[in-house]
Amino acid sequence: MFTLETLNDYFLSEKYKDNKCKTIKPPKYINIYSDALKVINSNTTSVNVSNKKNHSNFVNAASFFKSVLKKVFNPREQQDIHEFIRLFLSEIQDELNPLLDKRSSLSQIGNSDAKWESHLKKNPSIIDTLFSSQLKTKIQCLECKKFREIYEIFLDFSVPIVKVNDQNNKKNEPTSKEPAFSIYNCLNNFFEDEVISEYKCNFCKKIVKSKKQMSIAISPKILLIHFKRFKTFPRKQKISDKIDFPFERLEMKK
Repeated sequence: MFTLETLNDYFLSEKYKDNKCKTIKPPKYINIYSDALKVINSNTTSVNVSNKKNHSNFVNAASFFKSVLKKVFNPREQQDIHEFIRLFLSEIQDELNPLLDKRSSLSQIGNSDAKWESHLKKNPSIIDTLFSSQLKTKIQCLECKKFREIYEIFLDFSVPIVKVNDQNNKKNEPTSKEPAFSIYNCLNNFFEDEVISEYKCNFCKKIVKSKKQMSIAISPKILLIHFKRFKTFPRKQKISDKIDFPFERLEMKK
């Protein structure tokens, strides 16, 4: 998070103080993050963790985070970075987004653009602006062929890790030039079509088979992907292998 320029500029410039409306929660994590950024930026002009001059400041900021968050997380229990980032972003969301008079949940069925515009209008925080994405789920009845589309807002995606050849149902091992784990194979597996054996169709009113398709309707400006490194079948195991991914221009059109 300390390397995200747009996010950090927002807090360093204290733009959040321009928000005069009543928010869902009072500021707490906003102040924690702003103070940590100020520690990093003391005697510096930019947030650059790789710079040796900034390294000690970064360590001090990390220690500051740890001292605050140990009050939230039980130090005797194991938590991962995914739990931390979800907590932190969610708390900042609530500290920036306005408290509406009638907190009615958005209908998930309808026009994609209309749902997206309504979401951003009710949730104008920098977190929603940068990290929010819209996931489209299409469920089609295999009997009458009619379908419905559901739109949901996500801040991140929890993606299972699959080998390149696992997805292709091949028994042979990948070649030396082919990575065992690729972000594209993990994403393809996550968005793979699924057949639901027992589904009550709203159109033909029958219990039928249906096909479920998921896709990203609106991409986020910053994509957060959590790789599920633990699997329980056929035995409990942690996948520690490296995952191949591009440093720039992750292709999501497919």
